[in-house]
Formats: sequence, structure tokens, C-alpha cells
Amino acid sequence: MLNRRRLAPAAAPYLSHVDSPRWQDPPTHSVLVQGWMAIPPQSDLDEFRAIKRKKLERVEPLLRCPRPAPGATGEDCHGELRRVDDTTLECTRCGTRYGRTNERFDLLPSDLATQSGIEHTENISAWGYDPIATQVIQAHTDGLVLDAGSGFKQTIFEHVVDAEIVGYPSTDVLSVGEHLPFADGAFDAALSLNVLEHVRDPFRCAAELARVVRPGGTLYASAPFLQPYHGYPHHYYNMTASGLQNLFDDAFEVEQLTAPASAVPIWALSWFLNSYVAGLPGDVGERFRKLTVEDLMAPADDLLDEDYVTELRASTNIELACGCILVGTRKAG
Repeated sequence: MLNRRRLAPAAAPYLSHVDSPRWQDPPTHSVLVQGWMAIPPQSDLDEFRAIKRKKLERVEPLLRCPRPAPGATGEDCHGELRRVDDTTLECTRCGTRYGRTNERFDLLPSDLATQSGIEHTENISAWGYDPIATQVIQAHTDGLVLDAGSGFKQTIFEHVVDAEIVGYPSTDVLSVGEHLPFADGAFDAALSLNVLEHVRDPFRCAAELARVVRPGGTLYASAPFLQPYHGYPHHYYNMTASGLQNLFDDAFEVEQLTAPASAVPIWALSWFLNSYVAGLPGDVGERFRKLTVEDLMAPADDLLDEDYVTELRASTNIELACGCILVGTRKAG
């Protein structure tokens, strides 16, 4: 069964999700699922391939080498890429070669993936476009929109470039956010939705997004604040509204800074309580469920010896921690 919701004339639905009891169509927040199935009618598959082909042809001249430049400059090579053959692109500056197929460009060499902390995972990151993202996409149908860290999309657009670390069927460019493989000012808009918490260097990612969006272009970024740990497989940084603004303030005039309906506090409270109960032994969990809000508003010091505190699973203590500590010994050299 296909999602036939068309969000714009150039949208092509082509996939079905499986094995996700939490799936909503379309969801407005990130959902991790365990598998996908491509079972489209031939007409939808032909449309999907046609859009992919047209999009990749349009994107190819904008690709640049993402490999870090020699020395300690912190800059990337950014050499133009030339077509060697149907399966290979080569940097005209440093000579690095990258893969190309009819489905995507592979600009994520293994050493760059390792440097960025990318690991294989069976999790699939998937979410739909909320009203703001949809508005950005529809406002730039004559240009190009980058979806940086797009996840697995059920719907594709001719003018939306899906950049991802995983080769989902919807992925157009395999790449990492800290080293975006595109020319300066290549895009009219960029989306970074529920991604920045999963990268090792959100400051570098923010700078890269600013680099590839043209002057006057649009950025729509979202990131969690009071969300529990949700590794994909890693989850590094949550951020306040001020923290999110700090990432982009130098490069963008901030027009909105708020919590949308998909991120108001009740989401955090519901997620927290459900995870907390799941982290308790069955009988303790049942007793915890019967507590009142007033019970839980007691001073935390008064609750530390309760079984619903002492018997909470260790992994849940990390997932929902109020804070974490680190003690280390300085390495030699």
C-alpha cells in the first residue's frame, strides 16, 4: 500500500514502511523503524526513476570534493568533480575518486565516515515533512532545496536533494553533514530536521549549511532540547533555543525561534514517562503508573530510596539522565 499524498506536483510516492507500530503517515517527528519494503506498481517505479535521473543530472555539476584539504587548515578540498565513466567521478584538484550509480552519488569515503563516527545500524531514521518544511519546499519549486540528513523518505521531489549517510532508496547523495559535497551557494534553501543532535560537530555542520545556501536563501533547522537519548546509533548533543540560534546567528537572520506543535513539552513528558515505566521491573512499573503528579512533584531528595528509583534499569538512567559526568586520565603524548 503506497502513500499517495502528493505534497507538490513533482512529488513521487513509491515506498511502504513495515515493522513500525509507531508509524504515522506522514509523521512529523523522527521515528526509528526496523526495515523497509519497496513494492510499488511499475508506473510509480518508472516515475520514481525518472525523477531520480533528472535530479541527479541537475545536481552533478554542483558536486564538490568533500575530502579535507592537506594541512591543518580545517578546509575541504572542494575541487570540481568530472565524470570518468558511468560509475566514477574524479576530483579535478586532488584526484580522489567517488562512486556514481543511477540511484545516487557516493561522496562518503570510508575514512571520512570513520572520522565522523558513522557506524552501521539496523535502525532506519524516517520522518515526514511538517508544515514549515512543506512550505519551504513549495516556495522553491524553481530552485533547489537540500535536505541534509534526510532519512528515509516515502515521497521525493525533483527539486529536493536528499543527502544521507545511508543509501536508502530515496538517498540522492551519500555524504556527511560536516563535509557537504556541494558548491558554495548551490541551494536556495536547506533543511536540517532532527539531525544536529546526532553529529559529532554541530558547529561544523551549521557552517556547512550556511556555506551551501545562497545569500537570501532559507534555512529550516530543528533540534531536540528535552528529548531522551535516542541513538542512531549515536546521540551527542541536545540544545536549548539559544543554543540552536547560536549555531546559525552569524550567517542567517533568525525569523522564527519557537517550539512547534510537534515539539511542545507534552512530547517530552510523554516520552519520558513511557521510557521510565519501560525501564522498571513489571511490578514496580505498575506501582509507578499509579502515582499522582503531586507524588512526583515531591523534592527529588525525598524519592531517592524509592524502588522506582533504585530499580530503574541502568540504560534507562542514561537515556533519561538529568545530567552526566565524566572522569578521565590524560593520555600520553
